[in-house]
Amino acid sequence: MLTNDVYWLAGLLEGEGFFGIISCHQAGKIYRYPRIGVSMCDRDIVERVSKIFGGVSVYALKPQGTGARLPQFRTLVSGKRAAHWMTILRPIMGTRRQTQIDRCLEEWDKRPSARELRSASMKIVVAPRRRNAKGQLLPNLPIVDSV
Repeated sequence: MLTNDVYWLAGLLEGEGFFGIISCHQAGKIYRYPRIGVSMCDRDIVERVSKIFGGVSVYALKPQGTGARLPQFRTLVSGKRAAHWMTILRPIMGTRRQTQIDRCLEEWDKRPSARELRSASMKIVVAPRRRNAKGQLLPNLPIVDSV
């Protein structure tokens, strides 16, 4: 059952929020995660969103450009938590936001599972190792450069 907070959050995110995919580059690989957030000048509103999201952090943003600007604050969730919130919010969002959410969730659902990623990385690590007659892995030999 959806609470008043969820409906309030949906209304705020419809006008002021962002839904998307963020890329994270680690060890030569690119990981992509769904992300939901809001940035605005009203810290109390951003803190309320933070509490609804489960107590995530609120960040103060540095002013961009020239001229006097009000301070801005941001809160966001990503990964599994964002996918969960997208699933909850999707039915009560407008068409444009539903399309953004659908794209994010479609990409999130296509990702390999953690087990598949571990298995693939272990094949890379284990493949060059030698085995004894019983098939047990032998210790890695130190690499010696020939002169």
